Amino acid sequence: MRLTVAELHEFPDLGRTMQGIGAARALPMLAAYLAAHTSARNLDAEPAVIAEAFLGSLVGHARHRAMMGLAEPDELEHREALLRHSAKLYARHLEGG
Repeated sequence: MRLTVAELHEFPDLGRTMQGIGAARALPMLAAYLAAHTSARNLDAEPAVIAEAFLGSLVGHARHRAMMGLAEPDELEHREALLRHSAKLYARHLEGG
């Protein structure tokens, strides 16, 4: 990520390319999944917004720590716990609870 940001001035299309192999692929798939579940209306937002908020909750702070060189030794365990917690929060709303 740091290399990509540092080189954007020289390679302006690099950001679009990097986005295309990550979130740009995941967001539409997740939004389509949410749109197919009428219970997603419990989240009171468009499926694309919900998908972006969910993915952001998974990567936001971890990405910041990594960019600052502050990744923790137990990073994988922490990310798995974050994924489980975020998924439970969203699933609870999808189930109407």
